[in-house]
Amino acid sequence: MARFSMTLESVTTDTDDFVETQKSPEVRLKAAAQIAALAAGTIIQIHPFLNGNGRMARFTANFFFDRYGFRMPFFIDRPSGADYPQAYRAAMRQGDFVPLFQYFVALMAT
Repeated sequence: MARFSMTLESVTTDTDDFVETQKSPEVRLKAAAQIAALAAGTIIQIHPFLNGNGRMARFTANFFFDRYGFRMPFFIDRPSGADYPQAYRAAMRQGDFVPLFQYFVALMAT
């Protein structure tokens, strides 16, 4: 968790600086989705809590979308559909956050 916290602080600072210079909503959305996938995916992968890891991951994703001016896409309940569980499993089992990033971009584009 300490390493994750330090990494997330650094990546957040870099993303803040990057997003601030971008005029394109699409580029800003992808930057928000990228850091949301990193943060949520890492929480899912390291599973630091006995219960509520998925809820905390979705809350964290909401935080980053809100931070960069986008709507918060998640509520407490797990999203319906097959895409989210597949992206969740890829993050948890292989540490592959790309499907989660792709899921977030598609989710926010609707």
